[in-house]
Amino acid sequence: MTGSDLLVDAFGRLPDLVHGVIDGLTPDQLMVRLDSEANSIAWLVWHLSRIQDDHIADVAGNPQI
Repeated sequence: MTGSDLLVDAFGRLPDLVHGVIDGLTPDQLMVRLDSEANSIAWLVWHLSRIQDDHIADVAGNPQI
């Protein structure tokens, strides 16, 4: 397995995992912060998506979306 294969496999699992976590949550629930220093679920999903975009773009030699 190459490094690219590993990234494709790992990042390919994310959509189903994320949907499994957030399906059924309301917008208010997605925005809840458990304390003043915690991030919301919505922010964590956004951040995960940005990191994926950054890493895949870098490996592919393409600009980030």
